[in-house]
Amino acid sequence: MLFPALENVGIPREGGPVGVMLDEHQQMRGYLRGVAEAVERVQAGEVGAAGDIVRHAGNYASMLRRHIDKENSILFRMAEMRLGPDREQELAEQFEVIETEKIGAGKHEELHALLDRLEGIYVHGLSA
Repeated sequence: MLFPALENVGIPREGGPVGVMLDEHQQMRGYLRGVAEAVERVQAGEVGAAGDIVRHAGNYASMLRRHIDKENSILFRMAEMRLGPDREQELAEQFEVIETEKIGAGKHEELHALLDRLEGIYVHGLSA
């Protein structure tokens, strides 16, 4: 919903930030497919595929961090400057409906808690 709204106020898809974000979404989906395929290979007995899980997951995590930074520092600021408070409120309400109907009430918070727990185990636990 955000990307079409930005395009409607003149922010181009091709050659602009919307296109960059969409390209990154595709790349990140590719990394997740790579993780899933490597998990299947490990489950089928290919022990060496575990390294592919680590590689794809690491690439995904690295890109996701940069992607979120771009969203926060560029994309969302552009939206604030161009959309106006009424359109922003409409989008926020639409996002809430999607989260409730498609993802499930409270799922967003549940996923953040899981990420925090995993970070504590795998990032901070490894450095201790």
